Amino acid sequence: MQTLHLQRLGFDSHRAVAWAQLLICLDLIFMTRAFALVSLTEAILWLSFAINRELRERFIAVLTDIKVVLLGGFLLTIGVAMVWSEYAPWSERFEEWWSWRKLILFPMVLAVFQKRESKSLVLWSVIAISTVFMALSWLGVAELIELDRPPDYLLENDVTQGIMFSAAAFFLWMLMREMTFPLWAQVIAWIIISGLVLNILMLLTGRSGYVFLLVVSAVAMWVHFDRWRWVASGIGMAVVAIVLMFSSVTRDAILQGVNEIQTVSNQDAEFSSMGIRMVMWENSIEMISRSPLLGTGTGDFRHAYADLVSEVEGWRGMDVEDPHQQYLHIWAEHGLIALILFLMFLYVAGRQACQILTGEKTNFGYIALAMLLATCLNGLVNGHFSSFVEGRLFWIIFAAMIASQPSSGSLRHTTP
Repeated sequence: MQTLHLQRLGFDSHRAVAWAQLLICLDLIFMTRAFALVSLTEAILWLSFAINRELRERFIAVLTDIKVVLLGGFLLTIGVAMVWSEYAPWSERFEEWWSWRKLILFPMVLAVFQKRESKSLVLWSVIAISTVFMALSWLGVAELIELDRPPDYLLENDVTQGIMFSAAAFFLWMLMREMTFPLWAQVIAWIIISGLVLNILMLLTGRSGYVFLLVVSAVAMWVHFDRWRWVASGIGMAVVAIVLMFSSVTRDAILQGVNEIQTVSNQDAEFSSMGIRMVMWENSIEMISRSPLLGTGTGDFRHAYADLVSEVEGWRGMDVEDPHQQYLHIWAEHGLIALILFLMFLYVAGRQACQILTGEKTNFGYIALAMLLATCLNGLVNGHFSSFVEGRLFWIIFAAMIASQPSSGSLRHTTP
């Protein structure tokens, strides 16, 4: 009876697989604030794959997937790059390599979310936890409850909150479109979507959240319309952009970023978010020019950067651990081979998501593409593939959406 109830929720009929699915869903929930539980959950997940024969066989089966091979090569390259780090102690080198352990979730998710019925589980997990934080945020704004953080930083920070809320609103919209909701559930769903989006527009100043919202809006319009999809997507992005410029919070954040970029060349310019990014990117390129093939070595970015700016005064000479540019960071620290492997993964993963749309006839490919495009774009100004929350959001959701799918399922296809 208990197994039957789990199947109705979308879990696999095999208990071991259902157990792994549950742990991965819990990982998505815990990653928002319960960081210690994330480590515990993932340790139990790895142990489950190690001791259970079915999970182990499923994991071994996906190791031949070209995407897993590329990620494995990338992770191996980072490990090898620890050898030539010049300044960092071995503890820091290992810690940097270990921070990429979230990549191991990718093949695990590929192994256990292969049925269409189970794929909505990870989407509902993100929707559920985001809805909780959204409700708490608005209650804090109304001063009905006392929060331990400001309402716009409740879910890690304003950037993470914006990305999670944008993703949750998009996921819920897709599920509403593809599943049969009674009228009362539709009303609740639209209230949740509105609450999530309004939270971004009225409270949050994290510009990466705006980018994520723009991308999922464009994809949503592409899915909704059968004709003139490029036009519809463009209009969708334009409407969101206009709304962003009409909201005083988002408009001020955008204009502030533009102003910071324009004034950073002024020697009298003060420290700013975009200003320090421009400086870090320039210095990262200088670091790459010094060692383009091997990089500084894993764990050595901070030390090599500090050595580079040691004679620079003011905020332009401050030490940093992360240049807030995913691709420059990988190249500067881990070398050209690591960057090539990572970019090859993104290319192959993008092609497979497109093939899902045209070949396997499922809308899950749209969610995968939205996650990939938004995270790739944000990678130009942040390191979301490697960050704690955003990284797990991408690697879990993207893997679940592109995992091999049997013919039966609960999501209907919208012809591309």
